[in-house]
Amino acid sequence: HFTYTPFPFTIDGIGFETLQDAFSYASGYESVTIETTANFSGYAASATGTDITLNLNGFILDGAGFDTITCNGKMIINGEGTITNTIVGEYSKSLVNFGALTLNNVNIENGTTNVSVWNSNNGGSAMVMNECVVKRTDDCIVVINSGEMSLNSCTIEGAGIETHPVLYINAEEAVLTAKGGTITNTSTGYSVYLESGSAVLEECEAANSYGLEE
Repeated sequence: HFTYTPFPFTIDGIGFETLQDAFSYASGYESVTIETTANFSGYAASATGTDITLNLNGFILDGAGFDTITCNGKMIINGEGTITNTIVGEYSKSLVNFGALTLNNVNIENGTTNVSVWNSNNGGSAMVMNECVVKRTDDCIVVINSGEMSLNSCTIEGAGIETHPVLYINAEEAVLTAKGGTITNTSTGYSVYLESGSAVLEECEAANSYGLEE
């Protein structure tokens, strides 16, 4: 008997075996929507010049030891689904942003020794997270913001010691705006550590933070 295995990603009904294949196909168009149809283990980086909408549809994307998704252009990722990296001992991120990235109702996890999310300051990178959950239980920085980041009703949680805050802001041009939600450190470290740049928290709980204006 033949067992049909669906492609994990589709664009307008065309199937792709990997997310990188789908991103590569998308680079020839102004805008595309990628539908996720199954859990997937692998990594991918988008090209510039294409507006990509990636619908997770409740599935799990696992970088398996490499940076799971790197955004180089403009991208919207919609849940409900999970972006993770599960290979313990590797040094890989779940999300890297060098462009304009918006996430809606996405769960983000990471089991490697690297951060879960890095928003760079490469060319004015901007990241917007709406009602997202980013959690990890080990001693590691969870989110690094070096560019422009907006958190709206998000839950960011980690368990870092003194040198590993949950959210670390580390560049002069970095701007963080958090409205609602919580940023929590369940261990002894800071919730938010503002080394450089600026941060504005509006009705966002972030106890035991450093560098924020009272």
